[in-house]
Amino acid sequence: MTKTVPKHGLVLLTIIVSVFLAGYILESSVYITGLFGEYHSILTELIIVFVSLSIFGMTWFAYSKSRNNHSLFMGAAFLVIGLLAMFHTFSYPFMPDFFTPNSHEKAIIFHIEAWLISALLLFASAYVYKDTLPRLINRYVLLTCAIVLSFIFLILTLLYTDVIARYITSGFFNAIHTVAFVLTVYTCYLYSRRSFKTNNDILLIYGFIIIASGNLIYLFYDFSGYLLRVAGFYYIHLALYRSSVEEPYEKLALAEEKLRDAAEERYRNLVDYANDAVITADLEDRVVSWNPSAEEIFGWTEQEIMGKKLSQLLVPPGLLAERERIVKDTLTGRAISGIETVRLRKDGTEINVSMTISPLRDADKNISGYSGIIRDITEHKKAEEQIKQQTEFLNSVFESIPHPFYVINASDYSLIMANPAAQPGQLTAGSKCYALTHGRDIPCSGEQGICPLEEVKKTRKSAIVEHIHYDKDGSAWHAEVHGYPIFDREGNVIQMIVYCLDITERKRAEEIRLENERLVNANRAKSEFLANMSHELRTPLNAIIGFSELLKLKRAGDLNEKQGHYADNILTGGKHLLNLINDILDLSKIEAGKIELETENISVPETIDETITLIKQKALKHNVIIKKEIELANIEADKLRLKQILFNLLDNAVKFSKKEGGTVTVSAKRDGDMAQFSVSDTGIGIKREDMNKLFKEFEQLSSGVSRKYGGTGLGLAITKKLVELHGGKINTESKYGEGSTFTFLLPLEAKKQEEK
Repeated sequence: MTKTVPKHGLVLLTIIVSVFLAGYILESSVYITGLFGEYHSILTELIIVFVSLSIFGMTWFAYSKSRNNHSLFMGAAFLVIGLLAMFHTFSYPFMPDFFTPNSHEKAIIFHIEAWLISALLLFASAYVYKDTLPRLINRYVLLTCAIVLSFIFLILTLLYTDVIARYITSGFFNAIHTVAFVLTVYTCYLYSRRSFKTNNDILLIYGFIIIASGNLIYLFYDFSGYLLRVAGFYYIHLALYRSSVEEPYEKLALAEEKLRDAAEERYRNLVDYANDAVITADLEDRVVSWNPSAEEIFGWTEQEIMGKKLSQLLVPPGLLAERERIVKDTLTGRAISGIETVRLRKDGTEINVSMTISPLRDADKNISGYSGIIRDITEHKKAEEQIKQQTEFLNSVFESIPHPFYVINASDYSLIMANPAAQPGQLTAGSKCYALTHGRDIPCSGEQGICPLEEVKKTRKSAIVEHIHYDKDGSAWHAEVHGYPIFDREGNVIQMIVYCLDITERKRAEEIRLENERLVNANRAKSEFLANMSHELRTPLNAIIGFSELLKLKRAGDLNEKQGHYADNILTGGKHLLNLINDILDLSKIEAGKIELETENISVPETIDETITLIKQKALKHNVIIKKEIELANIEADKLRLKQILFNLLDNAVKFSKKEGGTVTVSAKRDGDMAQFSVSDTGIGIKREDMNKLFKEFEQLSSGVSRKYGGTGLGLAITKKLVELHGGKINTESKYGEGSTFTFLLPLEAKKQEEK
């Protein structure tokens, strides 16, 4: 700035001196004075009025583009200055009366107001910037203020001319001009401090300095002072024109150019970096532009294909007619999109493409060619084919699922899709799930069980419930319904996938299992009851047997024959009933799990001999000979229960012997880590159809055998359970009319068997 001050000072001095001299010469010229008389001053003032009002008009209309509050404020200030200058001009005595009679005093008052107000408003403008008070400084507010201010001075001057004229002297007049000069000079100082960067700022300062010079020179040479004031207004007009008109339009043009360059750059980037081939051709089908994606898709470089015909390089021979029709339609001015066809690569391979063809127009809106956007959809087509095959496969699987499978709309229970197993033949648009599965017209209520859809909507999780469903013929079946939610993007359940399993057989099996459990529990209760009752019965029965034996021994006196026979019957019946009760008690204890084996190392020959001793009298009575084949010395077992097993088998062998008697053989030998016991007889044997009745509680062979030989049918059942309680097993071989063999195996070492 310091380097340019002398230069600007010289320019200003030249302007001021030139204008001053011109004014001085014109004012001193006798010819000019004689030609215009008093009107040469009026012409100068009218120029001031014109320039002032033109500044206002320029800034007013340019504000919509410039949005420069400083320029708008300056325009409003010059509106006031122009109006006051006009009032001054119209108030000269030689001019027609301006509202009130014109006079020299009236003109002087408007002159003083114009010069003083102009200095004040220009001073105020130094504090207004481009964006100062954007809500307050606008066109309509400033226009209103300017008009109101001008008319205030107009009314005051017209009404109080005589009063104001009394205070106007030559000294007062000179003082006003001096104040205007000082204010204008200080305004120049303020402007030089706030900005001195552009030609507009320099022109404003030029104008203010020239106006200040005019204010001072006017005191001595009024015409030169007016001309300097006009020159100062001109420079301010020039500065505001540039800031309000030229600069905004230059900025707009620059912005448009930048936008145009940016748009072209974006277009180039869009074309160059687009994934699709972007191709343009002229009316002769010759390539004009060819982007990198076109090179990648078709294999031709830009240098290789520029200027060549597209139809000769990219179009298969069989599709030339189709391509010609598309281009012809495009050159009529119509864009065509969504064209799926086949094109050739440089190596001759065919690719599937999707094209959009649009006409290109020149600056005169005439069609000059066409552009094409081409996308390689070969992989897309392959994927479509794969999806089609997968869809067909899934549909096939969906339709072949043997269980009902369907999708339900969560909002209205409508079925969206269903497989044949879900009776799709009954489905129509809007069919409801409850109509399909329950034959109802309204959604299921609590009596039909939990609704899986409502459960899924409530918990937002999959659900499994059991329902009774109905076939189209009305038959019911048990269904296990599996429901899985489908959510939308907001996480709301919109659909439910459902498949149903027929669990009718499972339900029946469950019912049978529960019934079996009930029967087992009932049987256990029965066994416990029998065990308890047998114990209660055995106590009085022992008393009956004991007193019968005392009668037989005649301790209380002699018995006659009839009384002795009765005593025998009582004793025999009591013993038989005691054996029956003992068997029931043993069976009940075994079933109730109340028998615990007391295993010990026992002698097998000794145990067998003791058992034979118990059955020997009965064997003699039936002419049965008992033989022994013992090859085993010892075994770990419960001696009492082993004797009971052997006794039951020997008792049956003797009981079911033939009339003429027979032979019963008891054998014992080692079989690996097991002891094998056998009881064989030559008795009546067992029929094949009766073999399955053996070892069952309270089961006897045919009724004839039962009546002839008696018994309760508990002996073999107890025997089998005692064998199994030892960890062994028993089986039977028999031939009807020839005899039977009962064989059972017991572990040699009871503890080892328990560990196993």
